[in-house]
Amino acid sequence: MEASATLSNPDSICGRYEVEIKWNGKHTLIVKPHYLEWKSQKIFDTETSLGEGNKVEFRVFVPGQTTEWLENVVGLFESFSIHFDRSGSFRGTFQRQGEGGLECSGERAVSLEEQAAAMPTLERQLSSQDSSCSVCYDAWSETSAAVETLCGHRFCIGCVVSCCRINPPNTKGVCPMCRAEIDVKDLKRVEFT
Repeated sequence: MEASATLSNPDSICGRYEVEIKWNGKHTLIVKPHYLEWKSQKIFDTETSLGEGNKVEFRVFVPGQTTEWLENVVGLFESFSIHFDRSGSFRGTFQRQGEGGLECSGERAVSLEEQAAAMPTLERQLSSQDSSCSVCYDAWSETSAAVETLCGHRFCIGCVVSCCRINPPNTKGVCPMCRAEIDVKDLKRVEFT
């Protein structure tokens, strides 16, 4: 597909999306300012078109992709025509070479950093006894978000996911310090002063 315009993605659609394609399962689409990434293949802005209202169309060759409809063919083109909405999702059509069009939809995947930024914030005085995560012992910094549980223990956001076993779809886990049940909705982001 020839591009009819240069892709200059607004920040509103940049991100990682979990894409569900009817009868084809789930895959990840990454939208960056000057390229898209689909099945480890980068599609640069010259190969993509951005239409009115955040409609994006692109076609990509996927090496190793096969289909039941084309015998002895390895490596196929896949095409998308999708429309992003304001809520961080999209809908549209997907078509693989040799097959008919299928409905597809995608939801923006939220990163740990985005989850931490959206949490309510507590301000705490940094003390020598509380200068690092109580699980991994990494010192608090601007790049490692600290969170506090209802039981009063503080961890970096990475340890909440790994040690407390809170990762989607789970929203509840256990505090590794006192074994109290913790819930994602009760975590507070800590800013040290």
